[in-house]
Amino acid sequence: MSFFERQEAEASERTKWLDSLVAGQEVSLAHDAEVGKVVRRTATQIIIEVRSSERRFNAKTGCQIGGASFSRYTRIVPLTDQLRAEARAKRNRHRFGSITYRSTSLTDAQIAAMLDAYDQLEASKPEGGVA
Repeated sequence: MSFFERQEAEASERTKWLDSLVAGQEVSLAHDAEVGKVVRRTATQIIIEVRSSERRFNAKTGCQIGGASFSRYTRIVPLTDQLRAEARAKRNRHRFGSITYRSTSLTDAQIAAMLDAYDQLEASKPEGGVA
């Protein structure tokens, strides 16, 4: 199969997938590392809810409509376990950053508990590895 035939086949599969999306299905937002849920569709758009806000995507291409100038690079793709894990890691890093940024609002007990949990994780790591 030539490069162009392969591209055409992938485009055809993507079109079928986009056409099959219905309300309630989860999708991944490529470029943003987010998971969203199809809320509804119109003849030309697929509306996805992401973190309590709606975003609109072209029903034929899956590319985001409107938003910031870089949003045109955001498109919906099938959700895989790897993409779900990446989205969760992004949320966790954001949450952790917002907690530690406000460390003055944490109690001494909360800080101690976080550090104890971290120390336990570090101690359970194999030599030179990851827990």
